[in-house]
Amino acid sequence: MQHVFLDFDKAGAEWVVVAYLSGDGRMIDVVESGQSPHPITGSLMTRVPVETIIKEDAVVGKLTDPTEILQLRKEHFPELFTGDYFLPRTMSIRQCGKKSNHGLNYDEGYRQFALINEMEEKEAKTIVDLYKTVAYPGFLFGMSRYGGS
Repeated sequence: MQHVFLDFDKAGAEWVVVAYLSGDGRMIDVVESGQSPHPITGSLMTRVPVETIIKEDAVVGKLTDPTEILQLRKEHFPELFTGDYFLPRTMSIRQCGKKSNHGLNYDEGYRQFALINEMEEKEAKTIVDLYKTVAYPGFLFGMSRYGGS
C-alpha cells in the first residue's frame, strides 16, 4: 500500500479570502497582481515605493527599538527623510503593512493595535487611519460582519 502526503501552502490565504469577501477593489487588485500584500499595504499607507520597502525590511527586519530603526534608516535610506512619507517608529514598513493586514481586518481598534504591537496610541491611531482611509477605503471594516473571528 502506498501513502500519499499532501502539503498545502496557505500563505496569505486568509488575506485573499478577506479581499474577496469584502469586495474591496484595491484588495482584490493586490491579490490578482500576485505580489505580497504586506509591502503593497505598507506602500499605500506610507507612500514609500515597494522596492524601498523590501530593501528596508531586509535591514530593519523585526526590530522594534525606535532609536535603532531610525539610525538604520538614516544610514541606509536617507531618501526616506526627504520625501513626504509616514514612517512607523517601532517597526519596518513591511511589518507595519503585515500587522495592519492581519489585525485591522477584524475590527482591531487603535488602542488594541497599540497594545498588541507595543507602541504609542498616537502612532497606532495614525496607522489605523491610514489603513482605513488611504490603503483600503472601500473595505467595510471588519470581517466580523462576514462571520470572521
